Amino acid sequence: MSDTDCLPTIDQALEQDGYARLAGADLLRQLDISAADWAPFARSWNDLGPDLFMADGGRYRRRRHATFHCAAGQFSRQPHQPHYQSRDYNPLNGDVQRWF
Repeated sequence: MSDTDCLPTIDQALEQDGYARLAGADLLRQLDISAADWAPFARSWNDLGPDLFMADGGRYRRRRHATFHCAAGQFSRQPHQPHYQSRDYNPLNGDVQRWF
């Protein structure tokens, strides 16, 4: 599959299934990230901060959150914002702006 073929497939998968799965090499190519740049990012997941917003007071989950936008085949990171889920979707931790 060529780079130009990948985004319509991603769009179709998101619309149909609600998610899209890409092979690692395809994801790096779409994000325009080299394997050398990816390695430190991947290691950063070993140092996630605790989820301080757990309604039960638990500190057993670790989180990181970012938002990206894709336009014309280019991904751009959006300004930092909270992760939010309604209480209907997440009865334990919903209706809270959770900043990670």
